[in-house]
Amino acid sequence: MRNESLAVRAGIGLMLLTAVVVLSAAGKQILYDSMDPDAFWHMRVAEQLLRDGVGPLVDELSFASRKEPWTPYSWLAELFMRQVWEAGGYRAAVLVQALSTAAILTFVTLAALAAHPSSRWAVVLACFVAAFLALPFLSFRPVTMCFVILAASRWLIERDRRPWWIVPLCVIGSNVHFFIWLVPAWVGCKLIDTWRGGEMKRIDLLFFGSILAACCCTPMLPGVVAQMIEYQFGDVMVGAAIIAEFQPLWLGTMGQIATGLVAAVVLLAAARAIANRQRNSPAHRDDERPTAPATLSLGEWLMLLVATALVLKMSRFAPVFAITAAPMLARILPKISDRVIDARPIQVGLAIFVTLLAARVAWDFPRANLPFDAWVNRHLPEGGGYPVAAAAFVESHVRPEHGKLLNEFTWGGYLGWRLDGAFQTLLDERTQLFERGFWETMYLQDDAARASYLRGVKADAAVLPARRSVLTGVLEQLGWRRIYTDERAIVMVPPDSLLAQTRLPTD
Repeated sequence: MRNESLAVRAGIGLMLLTAVVVLSAAGKQILYDSMDPDAFWHMRVAEQLLRDGVGPLVDELSFASRKEPWTPYSWLAELFMRQVWEAGGYRAAVLVQALSTAAILTFVTLAALAAHPSSRWAVVLACFVAAFLALPFLSFRPVTMCFVILAASRWLIERDRRPWWIVPLCVIGSNVHFFIWLVPAWVGCKLIDTWRGGEMKRIDLLFFGSILAACCCTPMLPGVVAQMIEYQFGDVMVGAAIIAEFQPLWLGTMGQIATGLVAAVVLLAAARAIANRQRNSPAHRDDERPTAPATLSLGEWLMLLVATALVLKMSRFAPVFAITAAPMLARILPKISDRVIDARPIQVGLAIFVTLLAARVAWDFPRANLPFDAWVNRHLPEGGGYPVAAAAFVESHVRPEHGKLLNEFTWGGYLGWRLDGAFQTLLDERTQLFERGFWETMYLQDDAARASYLRGVKADAAVLPARRSVLTGVLEQLGWRRIYTDERAIVMVPPDSLLAQTRLPTD
């Protein structure tokens, strides 16, 4: 009975500590985050999918994009996002975002627990490291939904030799995001260990083949493959130091801390491997050999090194590293006594803290009477955010004679969604839809190149950031005039517009 009581208390301590990490991460989505810029164009793409059918689409959101079919490889997630928004607006989107984050970290914890069930501290530390690395890249967009599937798959792989539930998950994931191809890569690494141990059976190969087939179960398969190649070798914006998530991990203070954590995981794994080899060397007699520390197998080392190379090259792979490495980290961490979290006073204190944290998150969930325009910019009085007031001004005062609107990178999706098709934007975040020369002209060359391009564009207005815009000075040189300004955005019109003589309003 006493052992059973200790086991129950140990489980309670683990759940409470994990709840602190998971609630804190999910609460960040509610308390501090805004809407991801990609969410808006994803929902507009969903509208076109509903109208034109599931398959390659000719873009209609931007007037500068290539007018040839492109592959909306996240079509299933985009339809889901639109359904969520239709059902409950931005509040439903925030809830889905928070639940997705909680699900990812819960599956990460379960995977770590399966890898090292005897140390609760190791499991919690692995969950915390995963949360720190992944949280900045989780938002209301398809790749986050794919991370949920990846985290669930990682847990199943760690728990079972042949987890067949992964097959239907891969079928769904193949229509959510191409990151799903990490699953057969993980399983393949596990098969390396099975083969080296002489335990491989035909059913292992059948399982691996089933996962590969499941990842191909998308009507977009040729386009998905082509898009993966394009991102890797042909997309100039992926290689340019402009988009934050495409930059190396170590940039910035938080990036340097994240890089330190990644390096610590790899170095700890290497130290464990060296210590284990020394303990197993002939120099140690069997009767004096201490218990060997936990180490990684060859397949796990391959998984870890590939994930490390990906995240160091591009910070957007931080969640991939977190999901991949968390079970390994739990296994190789030194043994830490769990007596502290088994103590009843500590557990009571944790329970109170979790209750207060949950209450705070629930209290700050956006109220039904809070408009989206007020919520989306609630943390940004100093600038940034989205041009909600400027978009409303354009909607009320600018007649779409040409139906074209100039804008900068992170606002294209929002403006295309907010103005509901009244204007085609110049560009948006779908870097694969524009020619290489277009991106070079807009962001990699000088004002003369931008002026040469914009001189030939017949647009009705421009909505640009009030600060740090690469287009404002160019348009002023071309005679464009500001007709609206607020703390976040300005609206400009061409010199031949009747609005060019309008008095400048301010917000």
